[in-house]
Amino acid sequence: MELEESDASFWEYLGEGNLNIVIRYQGTDDIYKGKVLRIAKEDDSISKRDSSIPFTQQFSQNIITPLLGSEYVLSVTPIQVTPAFLRAIAHHIEADRPNPRKQKSIDFSLSVAYLMKDIIHRKDFHSTYRRGISDVVVTTTVTGSTIITGNT
Repeated sequence: MELEESDASFWEYLGEGNLNIVIRYQGTDDIYKGKVLRIAKEDDSISKRDSSIPFTQQFSQNIITPLLGSEYVLSVTPIQVTPAFLRAIAHHIEADRPNPRKQKSIDFSLSVAYLMKDIIHRKDFHSTYRRGISDVVVTTTVTGSTIITGNT
């Protein structure tokens, strides 16, 4: 699987932190339905980000999953992306990004982004709790574990 420039229009901005931008798939391709894509932003403190993919996957599979249980760990799939796709996404989502976050852009030198299940955009989540995305706090720890809490 590889995402190319023509695929960019099917993705919408969801949110971002200091190191990554997360976009949500809105198209009809079953491979990507119900998925989000985490794309790294430029960061001078991280070099050779692609070389850490095997370590990250092994750490999650061999350490985090046995500790927490597979039902609590999201499956993350590395997916090939082209520079043209990354540039098209950056252009496509620019108007949706908060101004303070625009200091860092997508890292156009990447060849890989991470595809995972969209756990925020679930029908039962919104209907049961009547919350929007602004009421949910998602925190990623140093180990890459994700913790989701709601405001009370």
